[in-house]
Amino acid sequence: MQKKFRLLILPYLVISAVVLFMQATFCWIVYRSQGILEIDEDLTNLWIPFCLPWVPVAIWLRPAIRLLKFKENKRRDPVFAYMLLACIAITPSCIVAATYIESASGKFSALRDIEAITVTTPTKYYTLKEYFIDKRNAGIYYSSYTSGKIGSTLNLIMSIAAPIYSSKENKNDLYPAEVTKIGTIENDSSDSATVLTAPGSAPTIVDEEVPPPKSPQAFLCLEFKEEISNNSSADEKAAEEHRFYRESMEKFNDSGLSHFDYLERLPDNEERARFRTAVSKAFSAANLQQVVVLEPKYGDFGKRTGNELYWIFGSYLIGAIVWSILVLTPKIDQEKAALT
Repeated sequence: MQKKFRLLILPYLVISAVVLFMQATFCWIVYRSQGILEIDEDLTNLWIPFCLPWVPVAIWLRPAIRLLKFKENKRRDPVFAYMLLACIAITPSCIVAATYIESASGKFSALRDIEAITVTTPTKYYTLKEYFIDKRNAGIYYSSYTSGKIGSTLNLIMSIAAPIYSSKENKNDLYPAEVTKIGTIENDSSDSATVLTAPGSAPTIVDEEVPPPKSPQAFLCLEFKEEISNNSSADEKAAEEHRFYRESMEKFNDSGLSHFDYLERLPDNEERARFRTAVSKAFSAANLQQVVVLEPKYGDFGKRTGNELYWIFGSYLIGAIVWSILVLTPKIDQEKAALT
């Protein structure tokens, strides 16, 4: 038992602690530079936490794993399997740390109006003293993807990006009166120009002679999601998609977009990409790489991280317990151990 602790458990505790510290430091640098240093969120919060432990596990833990007695199996490599399990045990605490630091390290800016967002240093969180959310001219992007076993689930997503202005008067200055129907979600009206209609129906074409509106500084974004069976008939799925589209529009129309407590700037991820596509539906001339995508947040700003800090240590402890149970089962090959 003492030998296993010295050779397998103690090195695991040290490796996992060092990897967790390195992951936390990297995320702190990235997320403190929100809006300046852009790195894909999947890379920082998923792939790096999983890949980072492999090198120290291979260098310092693999030799000790090879000392364990395993049942002979020509089709499987038990040493590699234990290395994989060690990395999997380390990964959860790193993922939780990444999400915690993303929320906790973000800088905060209190702006008078949205016009100031382009002349101040980018931060993760904002409050606005004066603003007007233009729901009528929101950009809408409908998308879907399959998941589950053999693609049995169809995931429906409605991404909506509403322009933010400093005031309604400011909005009218940017929008010519003739184009106030661009981006409307009233797709039941035959004389309304829509950026996206319900799935399967033809969009109304906007008059090309009308000058396009100027792009606003930022957009307040909402997303609606629902899962339906992908094994249904084409007609049944079409009916479900139309229902989801209609209900999402009703929720958006009924939502009080100005009741948020603060705004969060979205990092580089798939969600932000969908919102920027929604922006392009209403503002074709917008520079999508510079569009600021903001998500409304509700509740106490000081409690935005919840219990994530405790879960970092909790997941670290759970990983250590799981690894200890795994290495206690097989015995140590004394002949190999004597040679080390």
